[in-house]
Amino acid sequence: MTCLILSLCIGISLAIQAGSIPSPPDNRGDEFVLMFMENLNYGTNKTFPLELYISTQEQRDVHVTVTTPKWSNPAFNETFTIKDGQVHKVLIDDALRMIGSDLSSKGIHITADAEVVCYGANKMSLSNDVFLGIPTDALGTEYYAVTHCDCDGIDDTKSEVGIASVYDGTSITITLPKSDPNLSVTYNSKKYGPGDSFTVTMDRYDTLQLQSDRDLTGI
Repeated sequence: MTCLILSLCIGISLAIQAGSIPSPPDNRGDEFVLMFMENLNYGTNKTFPLELYISTQEQRDVHVTVTTPKWSNPAFNETFTIKDGQVHKVLIDDALRMIGSDLSSKGIHITADAEVVCYGANKMSLSNDVFLGIPTDALGTEYYAVTHCDCDGIDDTKSEVGIASVYDGTSITITLPKSDPNLSVTYNSKKYGPGDSFTVTMDRYDTLQLQSDRDLTGI
C-alpha cells in the first residue's frame, strides 16, 4: 500500500510540474508584424505583387485582417475568413517591398481571432524568395543573421537583413561581423565597417533594411 501511495504521489507531482511548463514558441499565432525585403529584378521591367499565404488548423471560422497601418501609398486593408484546411492568398502592392539600406514604415500587420500560420513569397523575374512568418508572441531580443552574396561585382547582387518593429521606441543595436575585412554597410549617410556597432530607434510597424556587397552572415 505504501508503494502504491508513493507512486500515486509521484505521478501527481510530475503531472503538476509538466502542467506548469510553458509551451515552446512555434509559428502559430494571432498576431504578426511582417515585412518584405528587396528582391533583385534580373533584366526585366515586370513587377509582381507581394504574396502572403495564411492558413489555420481551427475547426471553426477564423476571421483574419491584414493591414499596412503606417503605409498609405497605397494603403492595404483586407479581411477574410478561413478554417481548417483552407489557405487564403493575399496580394499586396510591391510598393511595400523595401529598397536599399533604409528605415521606412512598411510593416504589414496581421491579426486573427484564433491561431493561424503565415508564409510570404517575394517574387521577381528569375527570382523567388519565401519566408515563414513568426508571431509576435514568439519573438525575442537577440538574433544572428545568415545571408548569402555572390559578390562578383557583375550585377547588383547584395546580401541584406530586414527588421520589423513590434513596439514603439524599440532600440535596435546592430553589430557587423569581424570576419570580412572588406565588409561595409552605409546607413543614414554613414559608413560602418567590420566590428562596428550602431543603434537605430524604431516605432511599431517601422521596417529597417540593411544591405552590403559582402556577406553579412553573423550580423
